[in-house]
Amino acid sequence: MVEIKASQVVRADKVYLTSQEVGLIEIKVIEVIAELLDIETHQIDIYVPLSSFRLDFIEVVILASELSKFLERNISPTLAYDYPNIAALAQYLSQE
Repeated sequence: MVEIKASQVVRADKVYLTSQEVGLIEIKVIEVIAELLDIETHQIDIYVPLSSFRLDFIEVVILASELSKFLERNISPTLAYDYPNIAALAQYLSQE
């Protein structure tokens, strides 16, 4: 588990994570997708549409669950459908 609270930046009642934490979120998403699809992490491009991974709903729920544990907050499975790629998803999660 990564300790993200130490490097949070607070602006107008919102918390933004630094680019390092965004990168850690991207890595976590990559690791979970790689495990779900039984592929190597280097085969995953963070700018490729998430839909190209053809995750079924159960896999999306697992992804959300793993991200919830990692970020220590509730993550909706529908977010995987709301953001076009891993980079955009991680950026959103860093601003929530």
